[in-house]
Amino acid sequence: MANSRTSAGPVTVYQSVKKEQDRITTTLEVPDSHTSGPKNTTTVQATLPEYHVSPPWELLWDDLNLFLKHFILLAFIVDPLWYPRRDGTHFPALSQAWVPRSINWGFIQRAVTAAQHQYQTIVDPFFPSGEMDELYPSLTFLCSLPFIANLPFNVLLPYLVGFVVLNYLVCIPLNAGTLNGMLTSQHDRWEEARHWDSLKNEDYREKWFFQNGISVGAGIVFDILQCLLERCFYFGTSDTRACYSVIAAALSPTEKNDKVVIILHSQGGLQGSLILDWLLSNYPRDVLNKIEIYTFGNAANHFNNPRESGDEGIIGHIEHYGNSGDFVAEWGVNHFKSLVAKANLTRDLEREARSYDLGYILGRDERQNNFSGLLFKNEVTGHLLNQHYLDRILPLNESLTSVEEESKGKPMPGSFMASRMMSDQDSRRLDNEGARVYQQSRLWQYINGRSPPPKA
Repeated sequence: MANSRTSAGPVTVYQSVKKEQDRITTTLEVPDSHTSGPKNTTTVQATLPEYHVSPPWELLWDDLNLFLKHFILLAFIVDPLWYPRRDGTHFPALSQAWVPRSINWGFIQRAVTAAQHQYQTIVDPFFPSGEMDELYPSLTFLCSLPFIANLPFNVLLPYLVGFVVLNYLVCIPLNAGTLNGMLTSQHDRWEEARHWDSLKNEDYREKWFFQNGISVGAGIVFDILQCLLERCFYFGTSDTRACYSVIAAALSPTEKNDKVVIILHSQGGLQGSLILDWLLSNYPRDVLNKIEIYTFGNAANHFNNPRESGDEGIIGHIEHYGNSGDFVAEWGVNHFKSLVAKANLTRDLEREARSYDLGYILGRDERQNNFSGLLFKNEVTGHLLNQHYLDRILPLNESLTSVEEESKGKPMPGSFMASRMMSDQDSRRLDNEGARVYQQSRLWQYINGRSPPPKA
């Protein structure tokens, strides 16, 4: 889409440093219960644990500092808010699942259809990727906070209770049609999917999952609170457990899937990091190698993929995309991936400690961060999946039916995928420095119904 395409400037890519050793070890001098005297200590080897398993209160402190550091970016989460008006394009009709079936007929159905059509006529030309309806109650509440901070308690409490109730009621129709928080796509109803070669293949053995992000379920405010629980207390919510169960089922030998592709956005990336940890704990390498993960605006503070031999990880493929002006990405993937990409990460791997220094051992250390997968960082603002990520990374044609290509397999000049890759100033040099993004991105190989072969 013309107005969402990024410049042809280079794209910053972060690649993890190859550590000289897998774990950072140190020594502790601990008391020896069988020896008396001044030298009643024994030297014990100790390993620094991973950052994300640090004490919750320390992680909360770090997250607060990160929040304050990038606070100004909150204003750009939905920037640009809309595109120049675009008339003459057919947009899919809004769902009427929010209307009870018992009354959705006759006059009521016609009235709902007319109202939704009128709404789309006004709004859709500005939002070709879909309306930002989940933002409505939360955005109003957030904007009102500075004005209600000094209100007396007997006024503030009813206001807060009223917001909670209103937010709940508004989210009911917005999430209507889901069962246990899930929806299944119906590609056979998509006009643009009829020519996809991969779907014509009777031996099609791929299963795709999309885990959504902040604001879609309960609005921005409550989803952010949920993020803190998940990230700092390593807490798996019901959504996370449900998603794990269906992904695990897709990996079952009875399903006969060659690939399980997982798309994660925002809070979905955070939940995906927990799901990945659970999968790594329960499944062998030959099963986990089927998994491919692509994240956008990832809110996670870690992304594990243990190496089995050499540089190859157990998971088939992991790829991240983050905007530099996206608060969630800067609070998550952009920050933590930059730490594991530092050129001097392997410095001072051996550090002495004393027995009373156990707090250091059990604390947090940036050298123990794990964030696997390449990160492609785009120098733009915005956090919304379709409008601010996919429309820029994989811009659609005028009819919104396929990704634009100059020729088959080659992106349009000036697009994100056609940009050259460069490493960050403080990071290690890329293995493919100067190559085009699409030459390194496996996501590009899936456009317009294509499907690359499974990784060996």
